[in-house]
Amino acid sequence: MRKLTFLTTVLFISFAGFGQTAQEYYHKGIEKYAIKNYQGAIADFDHAIKKDPKFVDAYIKRGLAKRGMLDKAENKIRTKR
Repeated sequence: MRKLTFLTTVLFISFAGFGQTAQEYYHKGIEKYAIKNYQGAIADFDHAIKKDPKFVDAYIKRGLAKRGMLDKAENKIRTKR
């Protein structure tokens, strides 16, 4: 019984990511961007763009997330001086 429960859980988790749309990835990216998880946001925006190459908002938000990473790095460098 435990094996069956484990296998069911693994299958559910593995299939959960396959059906995501560009919009879903975009919204996950927005959530990550809001908490300054720029790397995670960029990855989600990349997925959204891969699903829908004409998704202009995803390109814009990905650029903003990259800028956020740059700003974060610059602030780290400034505080070390």
